[in-house]
Amino acid sequence: MGQDGISRLEKRSDLLLSTLRNYVEAVGGSLTLVAQFPDKEPIAIEGLGEIATAEEKPKRRASHGK
Repeated sequence: MGQDGISRLEKRSDLLLSTLRNYVEAVGGSLTLVAQFPDKEPIAIEGLGEIATAEEKPKRRASHGK
């Protein structure tokens, strides 16, 4: 990713978790998503934002314009 792509990414107010994960990993880090609730222990959310392989992606049905 070039500097212009990084600059656009940093200015976005909303982005996909997979995009954020790729950015963080590209600079040598790892991304952890933690949900925090009042009076409960934090919960690490796993699997969100991972890019599905072609075998895992759901197949779309062709839409017929009716």
